[in-house]
Amino acid sequence: MEYLYFIFFAAEVICTYLYMYKNCGMKMKMITASVFLTAGLFLLLTGQRYTSHYCCLLFAGLAASFIGDYVIKFNAFGMKGLPGIISFAIAHILYISAFAVRVPPTKETLWLLIPWAGIVAFFAWLGVKKIKIDFQGAGPAVLVYAIIITVMMLLGLRTGLTLAVQGGVKTLQAIVLCIAVVSFFASDCGVCMQMFGPAPDAKIGKRKLNFDRFSSVTYFGAQILLAASMML
Repeated sequence: MEYLYFIFFAAEVICTYLYMYKNCGMKMKMITASVFLTAGLFLLLTGQRYTSHYCCLLFAGLAASFIGDYVIKFNAFGMKGLPGIISFAIAHILYISAFAVRVPPTKETLWLLIPWAGIVAFFAWLGVKKIKIDFQGAGPAVLVYAIIITVMMLLGLRTGLTLAVQGGVKTLQAIVLCIAVVSFFASDCGVCMQMFGPAPDAKIGKRKLNFDRFSSVTYFGAQILLAASMML
C-alpha cells in the first residue's frame, strides 16, 4: 500500500501551487498542511509502523508542525510569531529525537554540534548588522530556534547518509530524508527573511526571489518528504 503515498505527494504539490498562486489565505494553508499530516498518519498506520519509536516521533513532529502553521500568526509577550516558533521548535526536537532513535549519535557527534551552534549565532549577528534584520523583540527565541533547526538538519543528514552507506535499507528513502531536512532548513531561512527582513524578496542577478513562495515550496516539500522517510 506504500504506493498510495504518491497520491498524497501529488496532492501536496497541487495544494502548494494553489496556496501560492490562487488562494494564500489561512484556510488554504491549513488544507495544504493537512495533506502531509494525513500522509504521515497513513504511513504510520500501515505496515505496523506505529510500533516504531522512529515513526511515532516523526508523526508527532508533523503534528506539531501542523499546529505551528496556524499559531505562527499570533504574537506573545511582545514577540512576533512566538507561539509558532515554539510549536516548530517542538517539532524539530521531535525530529531530532527520531533521528537519534534511528541512528544513535556518538559522543563525537555531539561535540561537533557545539561549533555549529557558534556558527549559527555568528550568522544571526551578521544578519542583524549587515542585512538589517529586525527581530522585533523575538531575537533570543529566534536564536534558540535557529540552533535547534541546525541540529535537526545535521542529525537528519547524518541519519540519511549513514543508512544509505550501510546498505540493507531503502537508499532512496535515505536520500529523500537528506533532501527533506535541508529543504526544511532553507524554508526557515526564507520565513525568517519574510517575517523580519527588510524586504519581501531578494534580488538574485536579474531575478527576484520571493521569500513567501520560496519558504512555502521548501516547507511543504520538506514535510511531505519527511513523512516518506517513515518508510526507512
